[in-house]
Amino acid sequence: MLLATGCKKTNSRNTNAQDQFPNTIGDKWDYLVKDTTFHQGLPADTSSVQYNVDVLIVNTVKLANGITATIWQFKYPDHVDSNYIYQSEDTIKIMDHTSLYLLGQYIFPFTSGSSWQYLPTITPFPESVTVTGPSVITVGNNEYSGAWRIYGFTGPPDGMFTIDDWFVDHVGFVKKYLNTGGEYTLATRHNLDWYLESYELK
Repeated sequence: MLLATGCKKTNSRNTNAQDQFPNTIGDKWDYLVKDTTFHQGLPADTSSVQYNVDVLIVNTVKLANGITATIWQFKYPDHVDSNYIYQSEDTIKIMDHTSLYLLGQYIFPFTSGSSWQYLPTITPFPESVTVTGPSVITVGNNEYSGAWRIYGFTGPPDGMFTIDDWFVDHVGFVKKYLNTGGEYTLATRHNLDWYLESYELK
């Protein structure tokens, strides 16, 4: 096991990837997800549940532009979802399972102070994410050194969506925050906090 940029106290299953950004068939991550529901957007009126999500890279697919992407499968307790991921030069691109929509992008490798548009936009008010670190982060029973924080917002028209990811080279995303309805919606929304519990990488 590689300890320099990985886990210091960890599950014995954990094996780091050879690649700095793990993206190989057979890679697997197990996450604990805390799903908090905000009813009508009121922080005082909330409820939460916890469940596990297994993320596996199961295959590759040829996209319409001729690029080969890996298929990332997300196994929730009640359904299975998937994304397509590929790297174009220094950019990691995440597509939805129809390969029609870009869900987000990361400029890689991460360096402190680097910044980019999470979603490209033609509006004159682009939002961006910025990298800080490396630093040490504890997630559950695991302590990771060399962790990068990617924080900011998606671009218009979705500028109210917060991006808050923690990534460790050769391990992947160890902590993520997602809000499915936006930060300021008055409708019922879900905030999802993802915590990496274990991983097996190639």
